[in-house]
Parts: sequence; C-alpha cells; structure tokens
Amino acid sequence: MPASATAVRKRPLMRRARHVVRNARDRFLRTETLVLANQTAFDVVHDNGLVQLRHYHPLTESSVLMDGHVMPVAAQRAATASSTPAKTRGPRERRRP
Repeated sequence: MPASATAVRKRPLMRRARHVVRNARDRFLRTETLVLANQTAFDVVHDNGLVQLRHYHPLTESSVLMDGHVMPVAAQRAATASSTPAKTRGPRERRRP
C-alpha cells in the first residue's frame, strides 16, 4: 500500500526535529565533552587583535587517551611548508598547464 504524500513529507521533518533535539541535549548536558578548546599549551607568536598565530609544542608523552582508547603519538615530526613564500597570482593571471 503506497504511503500518503503527507506521511512522506513528515519523515524528513521528523528526522530533522530528532536531530535538533539530540544536538540541543548534547550541547546543554554534555558541554564538557564537546568544548575542547584551549586545553593544549601554546605560545602566541603574533597577535593583531583579530587573529593569533600560535605555536604548539610537541607532545612529550608516548601515548594519549582519546575517547577511552590509548593512541600512540608519532615519534617523527610532520613536514611543514618551506620558509620561502610561494609566488601569488593576481586575479587576471591564469595557471598554465
């Protein structure tokens, strides 16, 4: 038996409503697990009042606890961009193949 048009339209609405309710519940009742900002030590390299450039120190631990699981910390550092700035193109310049 085919579903009525009204029932078909209500499904996405109910799904969105459930999502909003779950999100609000987590936001108000589990705030400590959602807000993880400013828990890692850093030095401010530059601050212009609008944004900050931060330097995070490498971890000294060999493993960290994440969501109840012990995760190993990589011993080698990740590659970073070179210190020489890349040439920027103007708005009318095209990239040539």
